[in-house]
Amino acid sequence: MDGKSILLKPGNDFLQQQEKRREVKACLGGKAEVLKIINCLPIPQYETYSTHHLKGYALRQAEACNEINTKRARAYWARGRFFAATARTFESLGGMVYWLICQAMRAA
Repeated sequence: MDGKSILLKPGNDFLQQQEKRREVKACLGGKAEVLKIINCLPIPQYETYSTHHLKGYALRQAEACNEINTKRARAYWARGRFFAATARTFESLGGMVYWLICQAMRAA
């Protein structure tokens, strides 16, 4: 026996759920905390047209499409809002537990 307690070693479930706990903790912290852990977000799938082989009308059309798609992508990001549903649920549950404790103390 190596003398180490099994309580000091995290179990497999603990390690597997670590990322989820980090995400939930960030949601509870709000938008600023969520932005700290984000490394990839879903984005609109607008095509970017290659213009190096185009000439004349086709070149102008591709450039116009690229410009419009860039504006659409910016508009997409400008519309986004963070809604802290996880934090609100957490706070509501905390309030309900507090209320239940108060009711139990009154009854005792």
